[in-house]
Amino acid sequence: MTFVDVQSEIAALEIAQVEVDQVNREFVIKGLRELALNAKTESNKVRSYELLGKTLRMFVEVSESIVIHDSPVLREFTQVQLELMLTSIQRQVASEGEVRVLDS
Repeated sequence: MTFVDVQSEIAALEIAQVEVDQVNREFVIKGLRELALNAKTESNKVRSYELLGKTLRMFVEVSESIVIHDSPVLREFTQVQLELMLTSIQRQVASEGEVRVLDS
């Protein structure tokens, strides 16, 4: 297989996957719409509308967390030193384009 053949095959597989995703998404949305309009109980109708809204990203949950660490290791550094380390880490992450979680 040549490079062009491989690229063509990848493109064909991507198109096929998009078609499968659209069929599944369309199927689910049509089913939820049908339930929202014709369900026998109000709770099923409301739940269907809720799921349709989530599908359309109408409801976005935002949460904020504040974490306070009391680490003896960090007490050894001044505020300026900690800020410099943070800046250094942020630059490293930005240049690598990925985030790594370190085990404690």
